Amino acid sequence: PPGSAGVVDDDSWSLVTCYCQKPFAGRPMIECNQCNTWIHLSCAKIRKSKVPDVFFCERCRDGKKSNSSRKKVP
Repeated sequence: PPGSAGVVDDDSWSLVTCYCQKPFAGRPMIECNQCNTWIHLSCAKIRKSKVPDVFFCERCRDGKKSNSSRKKVP
């Protein structure tokens, strides 16, 4: 469904999108709902049986933390 994180198992074996800089190579991946980057489930520390509906990669989560801490400054 639209708006949910996607998991891919397609033929793009040499595609590199994950921050580990290794290709897809048949490993399951999940798409970040914010930056649309595909990350290996293993790199995101997500089990295939527990894929979330909405996923934010480490970079986007870290960016949100730094943005929210800036907003707290008076």
